[in-house]
Amino acid sequence: MPSKWSNARGDLQAAFMLLWWRRIERTISSMQGRECYRPPWNLTEDGDLQRVKVDYQDADKWQKRQAKRAAQAAQKPGPGGS
Repeated sequence: MPSKWSNARGDLQAAFMLLWWRRIERTISSMQGRECYRPPWNLTEDGDLQRVKVDYQDADKWQKRQAKRAAQAAQKPGPGGS
């Protein structure tokens, strides 16, 4: 979803989803594997869904780094611990 969507009020988010849902559903049914699309941020249903490039290899590396950092942080003793 567009970044403005996450900062919008709940009723505006719901209106956006309802307005765009038919086009989102059509796009999902016709897209190929590993394709990603995002609707533009507007409530007039103008424009097409925009294709978003996703680098799956970099995303996988990022997830592994985050998991490694979380494991290392869990092993370190907290303040006052031994």
